[in-house]
Amino acid sequence: FRVRHLVAMDAGDDEDAATLSFGPEFAGQVECLSDAEVTAILDRRIVSGDSRTLNEQLKRTYEYVKRSLGRRDVDSMRKESIHLREALTELRFEDDEKLHSFEIASLANLMSKDSEPDEARALIPSLRRFPDDAIAEILSIVDQCKEANST
Repeated sequence: FRVRHLVAMDAGDDEDAATLSFGPEFAGQVECLSDAEVTAILDRRIVSGDSRTLNEQLKRTYEYVKRSLGRRDVDSMRKESIHLREALTELRFEDDEKLHSFEIASLANLMSKDSEPDEARALIPSLRRFPDDAIAEILSIVDQCKEANST
């Protein structure tokens, strides 16, 4: 029992969002989605009449992500998410380093206007690998995308 318990504890140590380590389930071509993207996907299923396939967990997920959007329109949030994801995916830094899909989804979920680099690092610890000027550029793109889609 003790050996199995220690092995199970070690397996969980491989997962750490601060180092962008998510375990074997997320290896390969897995994309992290923002709340707005999840809302758009589930909303489309509901609008198309395919809501009968939504189990209780998916219904609760939909209620949570929809609530996180506040009063904003699902369609405008979907457009903002697409624009933001495209802009941040294309962004490259020193040594051709780029943002991970988890960081992009987290930025879409958490960032608001006038965010500072230290705040971004506190909310998304994996961003600590970037210098202040790179984070300022990231936050500027987030602000531009949010402003462009709010008009």
